[in-house]
Amino acid sequence: MVLSFLLHSPVIDRVITTEFDMPVIKLPGWSTAIKGIDLGAAYQDRKEWLNHHSLEQTTELSWGLELNQQHFLRVIRTPDGSSLTALLPEGFTERNKAGLVVQSWAPQTEILGHKSSGGFLTHCGWNSVLESIMNGVPMIAWPLFAEQRINEKILVNGIGVALRLEVQDGSIVPRNVIATVVKELMQGKGGNDARKKVLELKAASGKDLSDDGSSFKDYTKWEKFNCHLNKY
Repeated sequence: MVLSFLLHSPVIDRVITTEFDMPVIKLPGWSTAIKGIDLGAAYQDRKEWLNHHSLEQTTELSWGLELNQQHFLRVIRTPDGSSLTALLPEGFTERNKAGLVVQSWAPQTEILGHKSSGGFLTHCGWNSVLESIMNGVPMIAWPLFAEQRINEKILVNGIGVALRLEVQDGSIVPRNVIATVVKELMQGKGGNDARKKVLELKAASGKDLSDDGSSFKDYTKWEKFNCHLNKY
């Protein structure tokens, strides 16, 4: 998995695959087995398919960041104990001194709250979206499945705090597309507009969380109601 933060300065992803456009195999423990299918072999085939597409997309993301020459922090979760270098183009870390690659994990909330963070590549999970807005960081929306696609439309078309990464279902997003949207977010008008909007929402959310804000008042009401129910 890959998580990328786009930085204004070099102080400081999760991409797994695109759509699952292969048949989903029912596995033991999930549902009834499919008659006549070697489930172990079917699972292995599926795993190999996902690993191949994950690696290909990870490689394209690497080249997209390199082509753009923007400061970045990138977190890569290596599958099955693989080495980090196996997931990066040869010489990637040596050529990209403006970037930082971290293996396995990084504190997302703290990074988004750092003054150097100027953009966030996200799959539009709602927790990540809220963290980004609360810290005033505009986003590149890269939804994969489920409610992430709905969230993307809200972020891009609704409140205007993210740029859309154009993704064709079931296909790999090429490096030039990634490089173009990164540059637009960090240097273009679209990125400036998204940054202004997200800073407005950051200010509004801060008021809502204050003692006189709507979120704080609603939570206090819920807490009192919950205490009342616990008496019975």
